[in-house]
Amino acid sequence: MSFRNRHLIHSLNSGFWHIRKDSAFAYLPSALNFLGLTNSPSAFGDTERKEAQAKEAIQRFVSAYSLDSQPYIESWYYDYPPFLVDNVLVIPIMEVIDQEDYCGVAGTNTITAWYEMAAKDSEILGVVELMNSPGGSVFGTDELATYKLSYPKPIVTQVTGMNCSAAQYISSSSNHIQCSSKNCLVGSVGVMTTFRSFKEYYKKQGIDIREIYSKASPKKNEASRLAAEGNDTGYTDGVLFSMDTTFMDFIKTQRPAVTKDVLDGADMTADKGMLNGLVDSIGTLKEAVQKVQELAQNQTNNTDMSNKTDKKIVGFRTDNPVLLAAAKALNATIIEGDETTPPADDDNASANNNDATPPAGTQDQATPGIAAIIAEQLKPITASLKTIQEDHKALMGKNDRSDAQGQALVGKDGKNDLSAKKDDDEEWTYSYAKANPTISK
Repeated sequence: MSFRNRHLIHSLNSGFWHIRKDSAFAYLPSALNFLGLTNSPSAFGDTERKEAQAKEAIQRFVSAYSLDSQPYIESWYYDYPPFLVDNVLVIPIMEVIDQEDYCGVAGTNTITAWYEMAAKDSEILGVVELMNSPGGSVFGTDELATYKLSYPKPIVTQVTGMNCSAAQYISSSSNHIQCSSKNCLVGSVGVMTTFRSFKEYYKKQGIDIREIYSKASPKKNEASRLAAEGNDTGYTDGVLFSMDTTFMDFIKTQRPAVTKDVLDGADMTADKGMLNGLVDSIGTLKEAVQKVQELAQNQTNNTDMSNKTDKKIVGFRTDNPVLLAAAKALNATIIEGDETTPPADDDNASANNNDATPPAGTQDQATPGIAAIIAEQLKPITASLKTIQEDHKALMGKNDRSDAQGQALVGKDGKNDLSAKKDDDEEWTYSYAKANPTISK
């Protein structure tokens, strides 16, 4: 056994697994062979693969999915390295999932690092999570699934075989889950452990083993001690139940359409998985890549729209009922106090207060800027801008618009003329005179 794989013993002895039982026992001969507990020649011997052979094997794996792609990382250790397809990073999650790397298989810590690399790479649009796993260790699974919740780029899981237990846990926080065939296996939500007692074996060897505990810790190893007496409730009602509840709550939150069968731990084929809320579609890797590109484009469009409407109204003062409703809808601050006096924000404020009547034409220059901002920000709310503008016109008809009727809007810098273009991210403060609750087009 290679020294670098010795941590696998620790993982195998951790005891708690999100994994299908059939798959777990199918791996048992290989695990025994790996640990040197059989007489068969080990397929995992200490001899490291030659770098040239490893690179050739890796290229065969990558080419099996896309002839035009190349490995994204320069390492010959991993049998399933991430690779690029049309500016989308494909991250494989294969075989039994563990927290650490083992035997050329990436653990969840390494997979998270690959995700981080893609997040920081401006050329990468998103991630296809290439999944074929029966599940794996409890430890590291929730961490990766939770990490993906705040990922800044779209993630589509492409299942090519099994998406069970720990794999299902991890994939549930993707934006979309797609299987390559109706025969893919999904589900198996839950947690399991095994209990082994060697008491009778050692007894036959003439060895009497007794466990002795301090009186200060009477509950230490209580679950295993009860299990040795035939009582499994220490596990079923204790740590297993707690881990299982965390798993089910996560699945229900991320996949709200899942059925009772799913939560009861059933595994099923992909076509049944679609009916039970675990699968979104059946399709190819190419379609998964296209889905990521589509989601990335939608994300970009939404960001652009958000930036265009990202002007914040800090203060607003008016008696105009239409503008007042608009200000409230935009979460603007309604300024209290003497509405005929603009706020004293700087040294120029007193000078502006002494000259309450704006210069000729200033009011007409200032108010279009406000109308433009209101028009832009009122798009998401139900009241149409057209109706608001019509109400403005009606109000304007009732006003003689004399300079003596009120004071024009005053900007945050205390100047009267706000017609100059402001940066998208700059905050604005407005003061509107009570005597003249109108706005001009």
